[in-house]
Amino acid sequence: MTVRVALVGCGTVARMTHVPGLRLGGDAEVVVFAGRTLDSAVRARDEWGSGDATTDWAAAVARSDVDAVHVCVPNALHAEVAAAALRAGKHVLVEKPITTALSDADVLLALAGDRLLGVAFDARCSAGLQELRRRVPALGRLTSVEGSLGHGGPQLWAPDATWFREPAQSGGGSLMDLGPHVVDAVRWCASTDVAEVSSAELVGDVDEEAGLELRLTDGAVARLRVSWQAERPTSRFAFTGERGELVLEDGELRHDGVPVEVPPVEIHTAAGAFARAVATGTPPAADGRDGRAALAVVLAGYQSARTREPVAVA
Repeated sequence: MTVRVALVGCGTVARMTHVPGLRLGGDAEVVVFAGRTLDSAVRARDEWGSGDATTDWAAAVARSDVDAVHVCVPNALHAEVAAAALRAGKHVLVEKPITTALSDADVLLALAGDRLLGVAFDARCSAGLQELRRRVPALGRLTSVEGSLGHGGPQLWAPDATWFREPAQSGGGSLMDLGPHVVDAVRWCASTDVAEVSSAELVGDVDEEAGLELRLTDGAVARLRVSWQAERPTSRFAFTGERGELVLEDGELRHDGVPVEVPPVEIHTAAGAFARAVATGTPPAADGRDGRAALAVVLAGYQSARTREPVAVA
């Protein structure tokens, strides 16, 4: 089955990750590109090589020749576009965060029914994180987890997307941008949930950096950090248990300090994996419940930073 896709939002995220991810996955055809401007839609369409270009996203998601909708608009618009697509009977992949409010995420979960609702957590499709997750049980009971993700800020890779620093459109700064990725990676690899944000620290009016201390439901402590001020793109996850430690840093995995050979994966993007899930009728790599869980931690982090008190995760 070739999955027919409507791409809503044709900015840098769509062009850098969704278009190449769908092409490499091999299970999809983008039939319509809906952009904020016609120029952006045409540019994305031309990079794909075929399809229609429009500024009418509502008409795009309602088309009878569309099976799935990829939502790549600013964060505050995720709920509206995704809800319209689900009501039109489409499968939906939403960029993170799933929404900017838990109530909106709950609406999407209720609307999904038997349609797939996925969230674009690309890290789940990476070979390194998949291998780390496979090895975590060998550590025994986890005692601590660390996760960090950083880059030099959205202005470096998406200079046209000024909305990242406009809270009304973004919902927040680096914590809302990068936090869902780190939270989801920790939840997924540890096979547990977050019970509480014990403390949080934000740097900047629109948080350029953020740090969280979490208590996981199994009792382990997790410390997370995200930054828009990193000198270079960085990624690090460390899982420590009673019987050893796994560290994944910038794609290189070590088990108790010894390098681990990481087997390749067939599909390494959320966009490609979602198309495969739709084509085969299998669950997405990360579903709407995963997206809601990550958002709940991020929002609890903002609340904890304001109140200087621990916040239970809803």
